[in-house]
Amino acid sequence: MPINNTYFGVWKALSVYSPKNLTSALYIVEDATEKTNQDIRPMQYVQGTALPRVLQISGGIGEFSITAPLLVKETARTSLTEIADGLSLWDALFNATMVSGTFTADPGFILDSASFVVDADQGAKYTLNMKGDADALFSEVGAGGTEWFRLNDSGDPFGDDVPFRVAQFYDIQASIGSPAITGLVKKLQFDVDFELDDFAYIGQDDQRKILGVKGASIKFSGTMISSTRTPTGDDFGWQDLDVYGNQGGRATRVTGGIDVSLRQATFSPNNLLPGIDLSSVVFDKTSVKIGPGLIESDFSGQVWFTSQTL
Repeated sequence: MPINNTYFGVWKALSVYSPKNLTSALYIVEDATEKTNQDIRPMQYVQGTALPRVLQISGGIGEFSITAPLLVKETARTSLTEIADGLSLWDALFNATMVSGTFTADPGFILDSASFVVDADQGAKYTLNMKGDADALFSEVGAGGTEWFRLNDSGDPFGDDVPFRVAQFYDIQASIGSPAITGLVKKLQFDVDFELDDFAYIGQDDQRKILGVKGASIKFSGTMISSTRTPTGDDFGWQDLDVYGNQGGRATRVTGGIDVSLRQATFSPNNLLPGIDLSSVVFDKTSVKIGPGLIESDFSGQVWFTSQTL
């Protein structure tokens, strides 16, 4: 029988363009999904037939989703970009350039949502979802254009001749609040969602819609192993009382915020979510499930920005 490795993704290398670095680089990814669609709706009139003789064809848009691991190697990590993994990819895309009020690109992409999960059982990974131009693959743009995504038949995103490993619970340190909220962190997840608005105007050159960001939210959630519910109600930072129990209009956040970092790293700040200031957060939910096994508390909240920019 014939043998052909051409159609297996393991032999490919994914190149992604960064508006921050103004260049493309190869990344180690778990999977990537690209799709393009346009809005088509069959129209019916008083026309003598139910068949779709008339179509309404409007906006076209592209979407791209990437999931990538957090990796470690033999020596301490010296920079965000030292390994072409999920952390490096997050730094390349989730940055002040892509979410600034002046960001423009044609063809181009913008972040729709992103997440980072560290799980004691599953390890750590990043997921980034983008929306933008329908013609952003190199196979469509061709030579000379801005290729946001390119699947190469060869290439080495690993670089150094050293072994790599998926980061596990013992490679990462995490704490919530200062002093740290009582309990052992089992899972921690951050979800970034951008509210995208698309529009069109009369006289456009083509049917591609224009995208812009008009809102954003950054949520965190997780599970802690504890002998009681954690965080407690006192950790919520209630907004109607001051430290003396007097009513007042203070904006109170969780003291100490959240820390999630690599144990073996020499770069600073050692933050596994570059571009997000985790020093200002507030809880919105907490619950505890008590059974014959581990006592686990689930919690969630919002990151509270104190600056106009990342």
